[in-house]
Amino acid sequence: MSTQPLLRPEEVAEALAVSKVTVYRLARSGELASVRIRGQSRSRPEALEGYLARCEAPAVPPAVAAVPVAPRPRRDRLRKQWGSPGAA
Repeated sequence: MSTQPLLRPEEVAEALAVSKVTVYRLARSGELASVRIRGQSRSRPEALEGYLARCEAPAVPPAVAAVPVAPRPRRDRLRKQWGSPGAA
């Protein structure tokens, strides 16, 4: 059992730089582990650290050389080629 005090939603929100409502949504969805004590939500510091660890993006390998894509034809070229709309 942890000896660190449980965190209030306000403290979790401050640590994540989000609103308190977002913390409640994370807890309700199960993404952030929390406990209810007499109707009040609390989270363990380990739960916050675990949530942050799951949210960290994995290292992305260097991008492979991009395949060149032909530019899209401009509208004015299309109008010259096909005529202006509404012209009979």
